[in-house]
Amino acid sequence: MTRFFSCLLSVVAIVSWNGTLETVGAKATPPVSVEYSLQKELGYFIGDTVRVSYRFTMPPDMYLREDSLPGKGSHGEWLDVRERSIKESAAANVRTYDLEIVYQLFSAAVNAQIYRIPPFEFSYGPREKTTAYVSRLPAVSVTISPLTSPGDSFKPHVLWSWTSSSSRFVRFAGAALMLTGGAFAAFLFSRRGRKRSHFKGALKRISREQDPAAALVIFRNVLNEKAGRAIFPGNLGDLLYVFPEAKVYEKELLSLVLLSEEMSFNPNSVMQSNGLLGRISETMKKLKRLETWA
Repeated sequence: MTRFFSCLLSVVAIVSWNGTLETVGAKATPPVSVEYSLQKELGYFIGDTVRVSYRFTMPPDMYLREDSLPGKGSHGEWLDVRERSIKESAAANVRTYDLEIVYQLFSAAVNAQIYRIPPFEFSYGPREKTTAYVSRLPAVSVTISPLTSPGDSFKPHVLWSWTSSSSRFVRFAGAALMLTGGAFAAFLFSRRGRKRSHFKGALKRISREQDPAAALVIFRNVLNEKAGRAIFPGNLGDLLYVFPEAKVYEKELLSLVLLSEEMSFNPNSVMQSNGLLGRISETMKKLKRLETWA
């Protein structure tokens, strides 16, 4: 009987020892959290850059493997990584990384659509690289609008045509007069530093429009052309930097850009009978005059 109890105690001891070893040997994945924020929630157009700030928090003995983060270059057909920067800070009980990635979006969107910047895997672990854990950057949803409407396209305009049944001498004389006048005008224009008018052609196109929404698209496009980049309510100063004469109409410009921004996400916000078409046309005339005599 004594021998039986001795064997039983030995079995219990072995089982207990094995259980203890298994519990101690199993390591839980260290906790890591990732949050993100956007520079702005709305107002992105095709080709724009989207600046996303991520914040990682993890135990102080864990380190982010920076080489596991998305690198610069293409990440699919419609997404590029243009810039990437990261800052690290540590406290007694937490290690924090602030990551900023600038994405550029490309897509043939016809209407405003929601796109998802996909999640990306990254790794982290202790200082020695024998152990690593894997987590993910969260997906980021952004609303992208087209720069133009489907019916809004730039087409060359025939400025003039000349046919005449008069004698060759008269035609040559007229041509010489025109060339002389053109050269003189070009000289005056060069003296005044005048450039191609962005607003003249757009004003003609608006005069043929009956839809204020289409006129807003033309108006927004010509501002983008003049500034050399997409103009939004938050960066109207970029337009005024290259076209400082327009500062006298800054309030009206901002109002129309805000209306255009709202229309991108809510096409029904533009009413046909609120005089908007006249406002756009009048503002365009003022900008054309400023550009002509700048």
